[in-house]
Amino acid sequence: MTLPTPSVTASPHTKAAGHRTAKILFHTYNRRGLGHLMRGFNIATQLKALAPQTELTFFAKAPRPDGFHQLDCHYVHEADDSVERWNDVLTRTSPDVVVLDTVLPKTAEMRSSLQGKRVAYIMRKCEAIRQQQVLQDPIVAASELIIVPHEAAEFDAPIPGHLQPQTHFVGAIVRPSDRRKQRRLIEKYNLQHSTFTLVSTPGGGGFQTEADEFLQTVSQVHDALYSHQPQLKHIVVPGPNYQGSFAPRPGMTVVSQEPDLVHLMPLSHLFLSAGGYNTVTELRATKTPAVFIPSPRTHDDQRDRVIRLAQSGLAAVVQPGPSAANEILSLCDDPQRMAAMRAALQQDHMRIGNRDAAALILELAAK
Repeated sequence: MTLPTPSVTASPHTKAAGHRTAKILFHTYNRRGLGHLMRGFNIATQLKALAPQTELTFFAKAPRPDGFHQLDCHYVHEADDSVERWNDVLTRTSPDVVVLDTVLPKTAEMRSSLQGKRVAYIMRKCEAIRQQQVLQDPIVAASELIIVPHEAAEFDAPIPGHLQPQTHFVGAIVRPSDRRKQRRLIEKYNLQHSTFTLVSTPGGGGFQTEADEFLQTVSQVHDALYSHQPQLKHIVVPGPNYQGSFAPRPGMTVVSQEPDLVHLMPLSHLFLSAGGYNTVTELRATKTPAVFIPSPRTHDDQRDRVIRLAQSGLAAVVQPGPSAANEILSLCDDPQRMAAMRAALQQDHMRIGNRDAAALILELAAK
């Protein structure tokens, strides 16, 4: 099945939208993780690059995390599903396009508020049952634009015929790394003479039970590695939404959040992650060797995502628990396996869709 992909080489969309200022409203869920918000920020950054006068508004579930994306936008957060606050934002911004990401509005009032609005839906791949629910949802059917932040081969579920005309596989939405910021991180974490730099994060950290389990495994991994490599530099980032406590061990630096995590990836000899969409795409983009310890999610099939990478030789996957430390230590002590992973990453090609996604939204706004 062949679905349309945008052609934006000469930026025809920006010309179409250039006659007036486009107003774009992002509705994002960021109470536990950062994935939806970061994807929105990445697209919004390209919206500004293509059409600098674009007016951006984010309606989110949690306050804007400090230091993440210095994006010029209005940011409104409302912890509860308050349709009154949402309607107020709709009225004040009068958006040309409302952008929804993965999680669809739950209440009838929120859903009815979208009637008559131009909706662009970002359809990230989900767990199989949830994916079918999404594909059958009336809001998705009514969306004038469906952006899939994957390549077509990564998306298992067939797109129903009535959704195919407005569906575009654009590739990964990902934040690029910056060498200047890498140099600052070398100074910040004193990595100039590090013989082995390990970075570990569960992601946003808002899934408390899963984050605790991940960090317990990280501690076991650290103890095993540190006994072999006393010069180990290990940076642990529990995440801005993590509510637990995590004490550093010798040779370990713990920071609750690191807004420049994507710039730290290329400086890492190995990266430990749960396997969220953003982290996985950033690791692929920066060609960083990684071990994934996936955890269950209601909507996100982390295990499927990272198993595919492991099958291509781009990463390793372990299960949480005492055996994980031995498996990761075995990988670190095997230069041939590490070299093979690095070589596979260098050969990996991942289509980046930030610009195409932004251009499609501007095109819709100009209609």
